[in-house]
Amino acid sequence: MKDVLGLVKRWAREVGMEVIDVADPRTHFHLMVKEPRLPSVDIVHLRMDDTYLLLTSSISVNEEHQEKLLKFDKKSQDEFLWKIRMKLVSMNIEFRWEGGDGPPTMWRIFSRLYLDKASVQDFWQAYLNVKNASLFLAWSYQSSF
Repeated sequence: MKDVLGLVKRWAREVGMEVIDVADPRTHFHLMVKEPRLPSVDIVHLRMDDTYLLLTSSISVNEEHQEKLLKFDKKSQDEFLWKIRMKLVSMNIEFRWEGGDGPPTMWRIFSRLYLDKASVQDFWQAYLNVKNASLFLAWSYQSSF
């Protein structure tokens, strides 16, 4: 695919999505979708020759929720985090978290959209998967504490 950026911007227009260009010298291109009161979703094409896009979002865990999770016993902490992990996997979402040996301070969730034969529907589904996963993470912390 030659003009991946043009294709992605066309797909975004087709689904009514407004994208913002983000200056990022580490990437071929980086776009951001912002919706009111929702975590942003980034659309990243790392290198010109990459065969996929990353749709990603970062969810911060506030200090209050980190402290409450630390008050749980180890078994309860593990159960809480494993429920989140398993749900994200079932949503076809890849993830990582920051926080070292302590509770997560930031969740990074992402989906890869392989461009070979991808359609606007595939793009929209990948976007919704990331958006829904970010809402699930926020809800999990809010409802558990």
